[in-house]
Amino acid sequence: GNMTFQVSNNGTANLMVSSVAVSGDGFSTDFAGAFVVAPGNSHDVNVTFTPDTYGASNGNISISSNDPVNPSVGVSLSGMGLAPDIVVSTETLDFGDVEFRRNAQLSFTVGNIGNFDLSVSSLSSDNGEFEVSNGGSFTVAPNAEVTINVTYTANTLDDVDGEITIISDDPDDSEVTVEMFGNSVWVSESELLGRLCEMVSNIDYLNRGQKNSFCAKTRAADRALDRGKAHTA
Repeated sequence: GNMTFQVSNNGTANLMVSSVAVSGDGFSTDFAGAFVVAPGNSHDVNVTFTPDTYGASNGNISISSNDPVNPSVGVSLSGMGLAPDIVVSTETLDFGDVEFRRNAQLSFTVGNIGNFDLSVSSLSSDNGEFEVSNGGSFTVAPNAEVTINVTYTANTLDDVDGEITIISDDPDDSEVTVEMFGNSVWVSESELLGRLCEMVSNIDYLNRGQKNSFCAKTRAADRALDRGKAHTA
């Protein structure tokens, strides 16, 4: 931001200003060298505040001249730097073992601990087996957060990994990443048959005899599979 103050001469002789010194992070002036202010006149001095971080900043301007009473005059400076500050709740999402062709979901948050709106222009995954919600652009207000849901669909029988890239207008961390890991596992025939029995046992319109008959068949199929495996071993 820019502001202007005036150095005025209320005396009867020329005021010679030899120095305009500024202190404080982010503050500067357009003072280019000594200048003279005639009696009854004034001289504009422009002050620029360019904060390099968010939060309050203070400074001072010291004006040196040939004024016999006040040879040095100070001007206090203050400003507030406005900036977003991104923070993610985790750097890694580990889905662990997930059955083949099934999916699992984990989530993380994108927060803003700055004092200005955080604009996220892109949030994307580099692996199609990891799908993210809020994949487009969104805004996070100061001291707020947005929840991102990530769904891992185990379509590959192997360990897989991926990376989420978040692009924002954070002045220090414009690109943030979250690593993802998952492992697709095969479910045994025996476990699948057991699940079928359990599913049928929970069907209300079947009587107990029908349920028992079905489960007996699944157990027989399981034993036959075991014998077949033993025979081929």
